[in-house]
Order: sequence, then C-alpha cells, then structure tokens
Amino acid sequence: MSWRNITRTPSRGRQSPLTGSEAWLREKVSRQVAPSVPSASRADLQKAGEAEARFRKSGSMLALKEAYAAWERILQHPDFAAAELEFRLAALGYVGVLCLLRYSIKGEIQDLDRAIQVLEEAIRLAPQDSRLRPRLLNNLDDALNQRYVHKGDLRDLEWAIQIHAEILELMPGDSAGRPHFLYSAGRALALRYSHTSDLQDLERAIAMFEEALRLTPQDSPDRLDFLYNLGIHLSQLYAPTSDLGHLECAIRMFKEALQLTPGGSPDRPRSLNSLAGGLSQLFAHTGNLQYLEQAIEMYEEAIQLTPQDSPNRARLLNNLGNTLSQRFAQTRNLRDLERAILAYKDAVQLTPQDSPDSPLRLSNLGHGLRLRYTVTNDFQDLGQAIQAFEEAVLLTPRDPLDRPRFFNNLGAALTDRYWRTNDLRDLERSIWAFERAV
Repeated sequence: MSWRNITRTPSRGRQSPLTGSEAWLREKVSRQVAPSVPSASRADLQKAGEAEARFRKSGSMLALKEAYAAWERILQHPDFAAAELEFRLAALGYVGVLCLLRYSIKGEIQDLDRAIQVLEEAIRLAPQDSRLRPRLLNNLDDALNQRYVHKGDLRDLEWAIQIHAEILELMPGDSAGRPHFLYSAGRALALRYSHTSDLQDLERAIAMFEEALRLTPQDSPDRLDFLYNLGIHLSQLYAPTSDLGHLECAIRMFKEALQLTPGGSPDRPRSLNSLAGGLSQLFAHTGNLQYLEQAIEMYEEAIQLTPQDSPNRARLLNNLGNTLSQRFAQTRNLRDLERAILAYKDAVQLTPQDSPDSPLRLSNLGHGLRLRYTVTNDFQDLGQAIQAFEEAVLLTPRDPLDRPRFFNNLGAALTDRYWRTNDLRDLERSIWAFERAV
C-alpha cells in the first residue's frame, strides 16, 4: 500500500480481468453450435476456452498466450467482419480484457496499446443501447488510466474523462455501481488538476466524490476510501483558496475515516497520517498549538503501527519531523528539534537514493541540522547539514520546482560556514549555489 497516489481503487464496482463481457461468449462456447458464432471460428473459440481454463487453474503464461492467440485468429479471420454484431463486440471486448490481464502480469506497454485499439473499435461499432457498451467503456477507461500511469500522457487522461461522462450518462441514478464510477471520474479530474492547476477540475472532482459518498451505504467497505479521498482533495482545495471551511470539512472526513479503522486495521496508519496532516494545516491557519500536539501524537501512533520494512514508514517519520520542527519554532524547546532530526535521519536511512522523495527528505534533515547549529553552535551539525544539502542537489533532476530551494539552502549553509571559518572557498561555492537557485 502506498499513499503517494492519493487513493486506492475501491473494492466494488470495477470488474476484474477476465470477468464481464466474456460471460456471453462462455455461453456460446458451451453450445458450440450457436448460429451467431462464425463456423470458421468455433474451433478457435473452443481452444481459447480450454486454454483460459488451464490458465485459471495453473496460472500458466503459456496457456494465457494460447488463449490470446486463438482470439486474435478469430479477430483476423476474413469471416469476422460479417459475423453477428454482438459476437464481434464481445470478441473485441474479450481481447481487450486479455490484453489488460497480460499487462497486469508482464507490464508491457504494447498490451495496453492493443487493448485500447480493440476496445476503441468495439465502442465505435456498439450502438448506444448495446448492453455491452457500458462494460466496453469501463474496460477502455481502465486501459487508458493504466497507460496514463505508465506514460504520463495527458491525452489518455482527457480521453478517460470523456468516457467517464458517457458511462455516468448511461448508468441509472440508482445503480449500485454509480458511486464507483463517480469516484473514478473524480479521480481523473483531480489528476488533470495536478497538470493544469485549473480549480474547476478540482471542484468538479470534489462534487463527484461527495455524491459518491452520499450514495454509499454506511456499512459499505468502499466508504473508508471515499472518505479518505474526499478529505485529501478538500485539503488540496484549501491550499490555493485558504478557505477554512474546506479544511474543516476535510478534517471531518478524516475523523470519520479514523473511526472506521480499528486499532488492528492495516488502514489505521493511513487514517492517522491524513488526520494529522489536516490538523497540522489547521494549526498553521489558526496558530492553536493544541492542533499541532494532536498531530504529533497521531504521527507517533501511526509509526508504531507501521512495520519497519513498510515504504510508508519513511513518509510518516518525515511528517513527524516536520511537525516537531513546527512545534520547536513555537516553543523553542530544543528537545523537539532533536527529536525532529532523529526522525529525519531515520526517514533518510529508509528512503532509497533513487526515490523521488529522497532529495526533499535530505533537505529537511539539512534544515533541522542547520537550525540546531544556530542554537548550539555545534560546528559538526553545520558540516552535516551542508553534506545533506549537497546530496539533495545532486539527486534532484534539473527541472523540478524544488531544485532552486535546495540550492538556496546549500548556499545559506555554506555562507554560515564561511562566517565561521573565513574560508573563501565556502563563500565562492555559496555564490555559485545562489546563482543556480536564481
């Protein structure tokens, strides 16, 4: 489980690979003489069914390859274009599902490309009232979202947003699957906001998350994810608007999510982390130290509940360090700063060098060490701070927004050391770092 990508897909509503449009075809396979199946394709249809059964039983990639090859032969056969439309739609949809399954196993982009190709063709052929059209749209949405994650091409996300709109239009308002599709549509809009910073996208996403939550029963296992997701995006909307109402609503969502996660639940650290983050923001808005102290307690509990080898442990430690640093700025209690530095050190140690989080965590460690130097005048802290800032700069790609800040931090620390040692090399390097920050 990772909290980087905001949310997880809810457990209900989305069809798993190899479930859905193929149900109609299984019926055809069992009959073998169904008139809608071209006679030239019946042997391959039988082979595909047998190979799929072997794959389900053993997980054999060879069986999956055989099933896929049989279906491709059906699609490429000259008689396919003259076959009954419902058969063609189901066959194209099934090949798309197989490609999605192969991508989930092998991670090869050509499988996603082929899935999108055949599903797009099926949707082009499908009448608006076709009973297969919603599922074809759903599978194409899955494929586009996965290719967007794989390649980061905004066009795939734009296309997925259009598909969400059509699915919701086709779906009855009281459909059991509607909350899930509202969630998916909102998530796509929120992702586009991360590219464009268009607040309308974020506001529309939040409205969809709110409707999804309203339609979700209190005892639904999806409710936790919906609460968490809505809270995250309300917090995100608070940042550019400074509207305290958004933040307070986010905190209510996080509190309800925490109530739904008992002490032994693996989701509890995530719920504690999100609520602590909201309370830290509330402290920054109000200056009420009580919110900050509650946040620190929650981060500490979340860390205790998180296994040593979990990738989320480093994130929690970094967040705890930030919150302790905030409290030090208010109370000037050196113990808070020392605890923050220890948390930063642990976070850095647990973060792989090639992680995109590594530069920021190194910079946070450097900031804590430099701050302690200004209090204690311990020259060793300053040297370690410079080392952390240098490593942060080296590990940061040339274009991110954080890079100027890292250079600025390095320049400031080098200037501190120049005033201590009068070593001209530190002054020259600080000027070099400030120039690159600019």
